[in-house]
Amino acid sequence: MSPPPGELAALREATLEQTRAALAEAVTPDRGLLQGVRALDEALEAENRLAERLARWAAEAAGAARQPPAAELPPDAPEPLRELQIAWRESGARGERLRDWLEAQAPDVASSLAALLGPLLAARVIAAAGSLPRLARLPGSTIQTLGAERALFAHRGGGASPPKHGLLLAHPLVRDAPRRERGRMARRLAAKAAIAARVDCYGGEPCGAELLAALGSDDPVK
Repeated sequence: MSPPPGELAALREATLEQTRAALAEAVTPDRGLLQGVRALDEALEAENRLAERLARWAAEAAGAARQPPAAELPPDAPEPLRELQIAWRESGARGERLRDWLEAQAPDVASSLAALLGPLLAARVIAAAGSLPRLARLPGSTIQTLGAERALFAHRGGGASPPKHGLLLAHPLVRDAPRRERGRMARRLAAKAAIAARVDCYGGEPCGAELLAALGSDDPVK
């Protein structure tokens, strides 16, 4: 026997309310960072593809071996080539706008991590982990190799050395360290990033500046 229409309507409304609540819970501030990072990567990939095609076509039009994408095109260059150059410039401008947006948003989502890593790198690390809560649950050793998954798989498959850093290589303290010290610095930075992510996720006084200052000391990472 079917339930009365009134009960069906109430059940339907309750189901819709649960769905709306689940969607609201899923759309957290860090989700915007994930989409922004992916959009930036796609914009950079498109810009690189356009630059390669533009350079080859412009070289043929100019009768040269190679032309940079920004080179002035000859007067008789075909119109599609000019449109391609415009598209390349617009793609670069789009990437810059996305980068600026990420750098403005990251401190609002993860202030400690942004102060420690820099806003753009913080956004990339959160995106690589999948979310800020997931990042907050990761140990420093895993954070250290985020972004180096292929090298990690090659190592586990045998024959390759284990990766010493992934995305964290973009941090000045790691990038500018002597090559033999980069792994150690990445490990120390990852340990601090784990602390910053937990503070940002679970609450607490922002501590990114203090964590960054501590990396300048010789104290071992606890």
